[in-house]
Formats: sequence, C-alpha cells, structure tokens
Amino acid sequence: MVTFAVVGGDVRQLKLVQLLRQEGHKVNIAAFEKDPDFNKECMDFKNAVGLSDCVLLPIPAFTAEGYVVTQCSDERISSNALLKSLNPGSLVIGGRLGEEFESKAAELGCCASDILNREDFSIANAVPTAEAAIQIAMQQLPITIAGSKCLVAGGGRIGKQLAMRLHLLGADVTVTVRKASDAAFCESFGAKAEYTARLETLVQGSDIIFNTVPELVFDEQILAGVDKTCPCIDLASMPGGFDDEAAEKLGLVLIHALSLPGKAAPVTSALNLKKVIGRILAETAAPCH
Repeated sequence: MVTFAVVGGDVRQLKLVQLLRQEGHKVNIAAFEKDPDFNKECMDFKNAVGLSDCVLLPIPAFTAEGYVVTQCSDERISSNALLKSLNPGSLVIGGRLGEEFESKAAELGCCASDILNREDFSIANAVPTAEAAIQIAMQQLPITIAGSKCLVAGGGRIGKQLAMRLHLLGADVTVTVRKASDAAFCESFGAKAEYTARLETLVQGSDIIFNTVPELVFDEQILAGVDKTCPCIDLASMPGGFDDEAAEKLGLVLIHALSLPGKAAPVTSALNLKKVIGRILAETAAPCH
C-alpha cells in the first residue's frame, strides 16, 4: 500500500481520498479545513507531505502567483514550501506543474508527473467536460439543442467528444480544425469540419459557440459577426480563446467554464484520477509498503 498526501483541490480530491482509502491506502490530507467531513483530520501540509510516498496536487496545481489551489481552505501554500517538505524519492502528481517545479523536484531526488500531459487522462477527462458544456448550453438557450446551429472551435479531444454528443442530440454541428485527420474524424460521425481560418464567416448565424482552443482565436473582428443572442462558452484554460474586453464591448454573453469535470461529475472525475494515478505509480515504481 502507498501512503498518499492530498493537498488542496476541489470536490474531486475529496472523492479521491475516499476511493484510495477504500483500496486500503493511507491518505493524509491538508488544506481542506473548510470541508465539514474532513476538517477535523486536516494536517499541517508539511507533516502530510513529509509522511507520504506520493503527493497529489489539484488540477491545475498552482495559481498564477505560485500557490497551491485550495478551494476548501484559506491556507497559502507556495510551490517552494511544498518542495522543501518533500522526502527524497517522493512522487508528486498534479496538473500544470510547470517545468520549473518539475526541475526543482528532480534536483531533490523526487519525481513530478503532470497528469495533464497524459493522453489517458485527457481522453477520460473530455467526456465529463463535454457533457457539462452541453448542460450549460441547455441552460442558456431558449431553444433545444436539437435543430440548433452549434460551432465548436477546436477538433481536439474535448472538441471531438462535444461535437459528437451535440450531433447525437440533433444539432447542426460545425467543428473548426487545423489538421486533416481531425476533419476526417469529425465528418465520420456526421459533423461538418472547417478550417479555423474561416472562423469569421462560421460564427455568423450560430446559435451557440464553444471554444476548446487554449489561445486567442476569437478576436474583436471575429466576434463582431456573433449574434448577441448567441452564448459563447469557453472551455479552454485562462485566458481562454475569446477576447474578453471585445466580448463585453459588443454585449455578448461569454461564459468561462473551467474545471467542469470536478464541478459537474466529481465522482466520475475521481475514478478517472484514481485509474491514472495507479498507472503512474506502476510506471514510476513509487515506494510501496
């Protein structure tokens, strides 16, 4: 059995704690004192980390200022403080850890694994993201998904899963892609595929727009062609794919829908996390008792 430290995060991490304990692992937790079910057993993060073989961080792990994301705590844990608490040989798993953190962990004799760089996690994570995005769309639209004109920017993992489900619900779906292979995949299940360079034309007449591209693709010129009744849902990490100032100036409805798996399907997300963590442990031969 492995001794884990779960430091910070959201509901996903709390569900993960339960799943790991059901398998017989010892789990130390820190930065969850606001949660009524776990506040009494919260440890100082230095003790939690120091007594563990594997440290599980949130997804994403750190804020822009370099502190662990702690949605259930006011504690500010810097990445450097976390590193200083690690035991040599420890494994750290989290999302968007950054090259600097991974490099410093290696210097300490530890291994850092960024779960967002793994294909198996990304594919599993795309499903709850797509379902939650459709739920948001249903809440925003005065019409049904069936018969609506949907534009999905980006033909990656999330874009494909989202477009497929929208098509099955009866929507007229167009996906913007940059690769011919992505175009072929989307067309194989009945969606239309267009190249991203045509966005300015494609936004016109859309009932709803989803963005999955993690870079600015909807600038003011493109957004000028979006109808004010068309909600724009950004699924990409901040700063996202829309020009926020331009969207506000044009009076558009822009929704930044981040960390959807943890919000909409925390149990499924925790199960996916546990599976991938198990694979990482096997691949890195983490210390076991």
